[in-house]
Amino acid sequence: MMGWMVGKLAALRAGPEATRTYCQLNTLVLAMWIVTNYVEKKDPTTSILPAVLFGAYLYAGFVEE
Repeated sequence: MMGWMVGKLAALRAGPEATRTYCQLNTLVLAMWIVTNYVEKKDPTTSILPAVLFGAYLYAGFVEE
């Protein structure tokens, strides 16, 4: 988790384009997390946090200008 936080801070410091790219790339990671939870038949509540983050990254990476 600390590494993820450091990556976020580095992207923010590098500027808007780096932040946008970071968010776009993380949608893939979060999608894989959600799919893995589904395939492994985990309790649906385990996908709440990744789903919220996935939505936020989708917005920040692909919608927000």
